Amino acid sequence: MTSLTARRATSIVAGGVFALTALTACSSGDAADGSAGDAATPAGTTTESSDARTAAQRVVDECADGDFTLSADGEVLAIQAPWNTDADSPLDLGTDLGDCIKEQGFLDGIDMNAVIGDSLGDGADGAAMLNIFGDDGLVVVADGAFVRITTWDGDEQLDADAFWSAALSQADSDDDFVAPAGWSIKMEMGPDDGTYTDNTAGDGADASAASSDATGAFGEAHVYDDGLSVTIGAPTAYEPSDSAYAQGDHFVAFDVTIDNGTDAAFDPSGFNATVASGDREAEQVFDSAKDVDGSPSTSVQPGRKVTFTIAYGVSDPDDLTMDVSVDFFDHDGFTLVK
Repeated sequence: MTSLTARRATSIVAGGVFALTALTACSSGDAADGSAGDAATPAGTTTESSDARTAAQRVVDECADGDFTLSADGEVLAIQAPWNTDADSPLDLGTDLGDCIKEQGFLDGIDMNAVIGDSLGDGADGAAMLNIFGDDGLVVVADGAFVRITTWDGDEQLDADAFWSAALSQADSDDDFVAPAGWSIKMEMGPDDGTYTDNTAGDGADASAASSDATGAFGEAHVYDDGLSVTIGAPTAYEPSDSAYAQGDHFVAFDVTIDNGTDAAFDPSGFNATVASGDREAEQVFDSAKDVDGSPSTSVQPGRKVTFTIAYGVSDPDDLTMDVSVDFFDHDGFTLVK
């Protein structure tokens, strides 16, 4: 298990999604140079034309671009592009394609700055960003329009397990995340007809699994409504082996027990914990000689439990704050304080 935290992996996702605001100049009611454009037509409608094609179909026919795959389904436009092979955003449409989309009257009168920019700005919920790996995708609904973002591996929708596997494999690299060949990001947008529900506010997780207690004490069981129980034992002094990766003034260890009282197998590989001590971030210890390697990867079957040890180098063993992420999507995190 590497030391990549959920926060870093979330930033990988956000890096691709936030740059979608490059589209806003082409789809808003203002011209790309910021000056006032033609008078806006009612939200979700297209400009007058004898052309029987929808505006979305006109975009497909008139705005072909070798960097993107364009398709239309009624009034819905889909734009798909390979995920980044470098640090650039895969859906940075650029001026030419952006202007062409605007010229076709697509979503004329709808301010896409509000739809995309405001919803996916600095206040976006980090966990909600990971909805791009869910079946519904990441969905923004605002100002009479929707945007839906999904990820793909070839012609199959990409799931979270594949993403985390790729992200974790690059955890020790200082370079930007490079997606495997064949991965792509797809953005669909169109008038809001009630088909999709906005999930950018952090409500995408299964509410039945959420726990009511966000803060607790070491040694206390943190029990979720679906029956999953997580206990982080009280800290004990730890002595790293000679081969350990360990940095810090003092070392403490915690026994973690995950008891699966649900009716489905639980994947413990998504467990992650960060620690602060004495106003400084603690470094996690990895010590294979003592089986201190982070969270296990084997699923925990219903009615079974698993116990493993995590350790950290800390500034003050009597001043500890631990933030715990139980998994990627389904269970809320919690905080423990000593």
